[in-house]
Amino acid sequence: MSEERRQTTALITGAASTFGFKPQNAGLYVRISDDRFGEERGVTRQTEDGHTFAGHIGWKIGKTYCENDTSAYRKRKTTLPDGSVAWRVFRPEFRQMLDDLYHGRIDGIIVVDQDRLLRQPRDLEDLIDIVEYTHRPVTGITSQINLMTSEGRAMARMMAAVAVKSSEDTARRVSRAKLEDAVEGKARLVRRFGWTMAGEIIPEEKEAAQKAAAIVLKTGSWHVATTTLQQGDVPPVKGGLWNEKSVRAMLLSPTIAGIALYRGVMRPGGGKPNAKDPAADAIKDPQGEYIKNGLTPILDVKDWEVLCARVKDKAEGKPPGIPTTKKYLLSGILRCANVREDGTVCGTPMIGTLFRRKRTDEPKVIYRCPGRTIGGCGGIHRLAEPVDELVTDLLFRHLRRKAPRTKAPAATVPIAADSPEAEKLARLRQRAAAIRQGYSDGDETVTDETFFSTLPKMEAEIKALAAKVEAQALPTAPQYTAEEVIKEWEEADDIAGKRAILARYLIAVKVAPSATRGRAPLDHNSITPVWKKIGSTTTTP
Repeated sequence: MSEERRQTTALITGAASTFGFKPQNAGLYVRISDDRFGEERGVTRQTEDGHTFAGHIGWKIGKTYCENDTSAYRKRKTTLPDGSVAWRVFRPEFRQMLDDLYHGRIDGIIVVDQDRLLRQPRDLEDLIDIVEYTHRPVTGITSQINLMTSEGRAMARMMAAVAVKSSEDTARRVSRAKLEDAVEGKARLVRRFGWTMAGEIIPEEKEAAQKAAAIVLKTGSWHVATTTLQQGDVPPVKGGLWNEKSVRAMLLSPTIAGIALYRGVMRPGGGKPNAKDPAADAIKDPQGEYIKNGLTPILDVKDWEVLCARVKDKAEGKPPGIPTTKKYLLSGILRCANVREDGTVCGTPMIGTLFRRKRTDEPKVIYRCPGRTIGGCGGIHRLAEPVDELVTDLLFRHLRRKAPRTKAPAATVPIAADSPEAEKLARLRQRAAAIRQGYSDGDETVTDETFFSTLPKMEAEIKALAAKVEAQALPTAPQYTAEEVIKEWEEADDIAGKRAILARYLIAVKVAPSATRGRAPLDHNSITPVWKKIGSTTTTP
């Protein structure tokens, strides 16, 4: 035994005598903050040292409480039994040990050092209360702990305050180092979905992520994307089942587009993904360009930005930027032209629905005006197949009469450099560039709050203003020949593609009451298209 160990043992033995007894069923608490690979070497060493030490001072260990890869500093948001919200360190074994000490299931505690036992004053006070009430001792291997006396408690409190300060300093240094790595485009060596530890692409995981992203981009449904992954053969990194939260975390992280990210404590609200504005987690250089992290991207940056923008728009209460997926060609495009009892035209969008004939039980699709309880009149319905064929034929006829003989490019109008929007956009871009450059150069006037809070708001304003300015320069869309549109129609492999073509040329299709009854052919005169001007950018209502 070393001289230092002899001296420590002597001190503890003397302290133990002041406790009045030597516990014969003590609890041994061992903890390591970081064990990324789960090797448990640290807690194993502590366990061995604890048993050796207990033998030297005459204590016997009855139970070991082990918390490997567990922080005694980091807090989590939790709901207390009374329903209130608080932030607490989550250590179930530590809490179980306190409960056992209180109820006498153990009669003392051995720990390597006080900083292994706790790093938050609140935890210390909970332990002190139990020791004062039960008179059951706590002792350390490398530090003398005596919570039985006021002097010992005062010393323990000072050590706890020092431990908190040390943890805060470490967290700040680590966070700053992570920010520096992010700014320099260095990706940490961790296992991410889609890549190995070495940063190499895993083909099947890449394909699964791209498939899920394509579903969300097309349908806007995270639920459908999650269900698709659940039904596939590719599990999450940590195993188990996919859920919507894990799918969002994967697809909204800047990493999936090969972009460096930072969520540390130097960013307001740091430590968690930005649920309302995922793109704000990305790091940009002084020129406003995304900093790459060195990984091969799985998603295109533009696709990732669209996903993030939709999440942000929903958080801000904006309507979705994509149309609801329709099963039938003319759902929502057909408008009921029936005259109501008060003399007004209904005008309600007609919906496609499936029904079965009573005699043959044959399924058929019809377009119908919704009932009065949901805004329509319920007075008009049509079989879908003949209406689809008629509107398609009318589209082709319209194009042959009105479309240009040769393809014409989009008309453009130059942006006035001195327009109010252009001038404001230029000023905002200059200010944003100055903030980025100042933060990169260490300018004291550009604080963390300015960089991580003010700048993202400014960038959002720049993006919206740039879109407005660009829209001024693009008042018309490219014009296609009739042959090009017909070929595009024939090659469209789904309803969504054909609806997109219809939306390019149709404002709506009015459906008036039919002059025929029963099984007579479709009354063509009751179907009236409302066409857009060829080349117009007017959107379908």
